[in-house]
Amino acid sequence: FNAPVAFFLQTGKGFKQFTYGKFEFRAKMPKGKGTWAAGWMLGNQSNYGSWPSCGEIDVFETTSEESKTWIPQSLHMKKFNGMPSSSGNKHYDSVIKDATSAYHTYGVEWYPTYIKFTIDGKQTGIYDPADYTLEKNATEDMTIWPYKYPFYLIMNCAIGGTLGGNV
Repeated sequence: FNAPVAFFLQTGKGFKQFTYGKFEFRAKMPKGKGTWAAGWMLGNQSNYGSWPSCGEIDVFETTSEESKTWIPQSLHMKKFNGMPSSSGNKHYDSVIKDATSAYHTYGVEWYPTYIKFTIDGKQTGIYDPADYTLEKNATEDMTIWPYKYPFYLIMNCAIGGTLGGNV
């Protein structure tokens, strides 16, 4: 349990918020069993409500996968969030063979109309909400684009949990 992160997730008060830009984390993934490291962004809940409606951008994340070489970069929102009631998930997966022994730069470029993920400067995926609607202005549909308001930048390493697995 990490009290500052838990407090932040409940309130977000007093933390810097960002809307659009290029964000990068230079990180070496933890080797330990049950570790769940992440560099991510969470939408300010006062704009669209609680998760997943507020949006989430996972710049990098590790899972219970033992080698810690599979690195998903994901987006979560009302329509796509991996929960049973959603339409699946939007994630871009990369295998980084030396993720636990060397530092890599995990990035996101967040624009008013799309989001681009990178690892070590190379594009790994692009999310364009226009690909998921017939509407003219896809960025007005909060179920597929809650990314026009400020987000908090977070970096943490949890132990155990849904994606961390058994310790």
